[in-house]
Amino acid sequence: MSERWTEHRITMMSRLLGVSASGYYAWKQREPSARAPANHELLARLRTIHAVSRETYGAPRMIEELRAQGVVVGHNRVARLMRAAERRKLQAAYEEATCDQVKAKLKRVRSELAPLNQSAARSLDEGLEETLTLHRLGLAEELRLSFATTNAIESIQAHIGRLTDHVGHYRNSEQKQRWVGTALPEIEPRLRRVRGMKHLPMLREALQREIGITKRQAAA
Repeated sequence: MSERWTEHRITMMSRLLGVSASGYYAWKQREPSARAPANHELLARLRTIHAVSRETYGAPRMIEELRAQGVVVGHNRVARLMRAAERRKLQAAYEEATCDQVKAKLKRVRSELAPLNQSAARSLDEGLEETLTLHRLGLAEELRLSFATTNAIESIQAHIGRLTDHVGHYRNSEQKQRWVGTALPEIEPRLRRVRGMKHLPMLREALQREIGITKRQAAA
């Protein structure tokens, strides 16, 4: 948020990230913790060790190397710093302008992530193409704020669930669909507008082009 305040309103970013604006401002005014400089120095050492090992060392091997250098540190702290660094790299990758640039950066992050967290690396592999949809369609800049995550879908599902989860048994799938269809107008007043909603017709047209639907077929 602190890096994007000149581009987007703090209140809007707070809402999208699920944090309070007051909490953000309180964090901004807070003095850096005593451990912050030490964490910064430790992260620099970790990056050096990771590079020297040709990006093959995970947290346990790096802790051994640190201890050989006279630096005693716990596994949890090292793992936490490394996860935070990888998250920042992922975020920076998705902020690239073109699909090819994003994919190239993500592949580099993936190679660094593999020895540290195989599960996270596999998740990135499985969802790579899906996460690049907006970039591939040329609409990342216009719709990234609302569609960079699955929060919009999960919000709708949560609202619908409050109205339908108490149903103990559905006779068939058609009855379930009717319940969902009835719930949607009920939850609509509680839904927020998509940031960049004026670009949604462009998204629809881009998706139709990608799957080969003509305008005549879409209107039918």
